[in-house]
Amino acid sequence: MRAFSRPSHGLLTRTFLARNMTKTPLLALATAAAALTLAACGENDDSANGPGGIQVTDPGGESSAQPPSSAESSAATTATGGSDDDDRNEVEVSDQSGDGSTVLVDQVRAEKSGFVVIVDDAGTVLGSAPVNAGDTAQLSVPTQIPATGNYEAQLYTDDGNGRFDPAADQPVRTDDDDSDDGSGDDGSDDDDDIESDEFDYQVG
Repeated sequence: MRAFSRPSHGLLTRTFLARNMTKTPLLALATAAAALTLAACGENDDSANGPGGIQVTDPGGESSAQPPSSAESSAATTATGGSDDDDRNEVEVSDQSGDGSTVLVDQVRAEKSGFVVIVDDAGTVLGSAPVNAGDTAQLSVPTQIPATGNYEAQLYTDDGNGRFDPAADQPVRTDDDDSDDGSGDDGSDDDDDIESDEFDYQVG
């Protein structure tokens, strides 16, 4: 019967360590490779997005929506806001009829206190009424209209004495179009036209 010798405890320990040392570097390399792959994927995802994960436009690629900046919003608001200077002075009169003693002005908007003056086609003054700065509705102007015809309501600025004087009080100038110009139209430049509105008056 052949006898087998049993390996000593020290020999078994060295053999076990040698095998494990061979496997450990391989496992470490596999783990490191997996970590690098995950990191690369994360960087690619972040590069396609702006701050806060908002998608941005890639040069040469398709555009994507981003919320407008505060500067852009302010510029848009400024572009659509503001008031028109032409609206600071305005006179509106409707066609009407009567005995010639009164003209009813629908609406007056004046930047400064002044007068609404009724004139004929020749520019003759037929009546006037004071108006305060701001908006005035349904202004009654005493007149002496002699006959049926076309007339005009003009806006003047008071010189400070509270009485209308065509030689001292200045007409309010406007730069609107020629669609309703009458005797106040100088025929050359709208910047010199008087703020006014034409209307038909039927006497009887």
